[in-house]
Amino acid sequence: MEMLPAAPLNVDVTKFFGDDMEKNVSILKMERQSNELVLFKMLEEGLNADITLRAQGGSVKAHRCVLSAVSPVFRAMFQHDMKEQLSSIVDIPDMTIEGLKLFLLVLYTINERIIVEATEYEETEPESLPWLFRAGIDKYFDEFIRALLKYQAFRRRLRCLLEAALCRNLTPSNCWEYYDIALQFNDEYISLSVNDYIVDNFRDVLGSTEFLSEMRRNPDRVYSILNGGWTRLISVALRKHMESTSKTKRARQH
Repeated sequence: MEMLPAAPLNVDVTKFFGDDMEKNVSILKMERQSNELVLFKMLEEGLNADITLRAQGGSVKAHRCVLSAVSPVFRAMFQHDMKEQLSSIVDIPDMTIEGLKLFLLVLYTINERIIVEATEYEETEPESLPWLFRAGIDKYFDEFIRALLKYQAFRRRLRCLLEAALCRNLTPSNCWEYYDIALQFNDEYISLSVNDYIVDNFRDVLGSTEFLSEMRRNPDRVYSILNGGWTRLISVALRKHMESTSKTKRARQH
């Protein structure tokens, strides 16, 4: 009996492995053998998908029940008499197809736990499957963070994943852009994270051309952030001075 050719994958996860391709493929292979990875398989193969998401450059199959469970925005789309509920296609014109596939991979697999030796990674030991997609998250970070905010798709592990991604991707050149994004979506967590980055790296930020542009656009905001930063730095310096003085006094008493 002639074998039918394998159907193309709905989502090819290896596109998001980056330089760690061989290692991550090996880890994923072991996870497939030891765990069900049910949601991952549903997305990867498009099993029983009932909705198509259409983005720039292509489309990808997904599942209303999964999207509704992880995003209140998707839930509202599918529960009310919106065009997305009446149709089997959802248009997402502000994302590329690869950025959308990465976003879906993270949503589908954020609760899939993996066991990896911490020494294999420079960062903390990963606890869920999306840690394997770090290269993809970095490549499509701008789309990724906007999608998380737009669809309000936050869980505890997603916050941890985003925090690590912010640390890797914030620069003196783009920090003001991400601060604007946080304010646009009224996300205090991201705005505070970016604020801390600006304060901790204020010399590099001050030396960037984007700083001058931001000063012209939003001088009050810049002054507020920097004043808060100076206050914090002075407070830390005073505390260290007091601790040092206290240690010196105790040493003299002995």
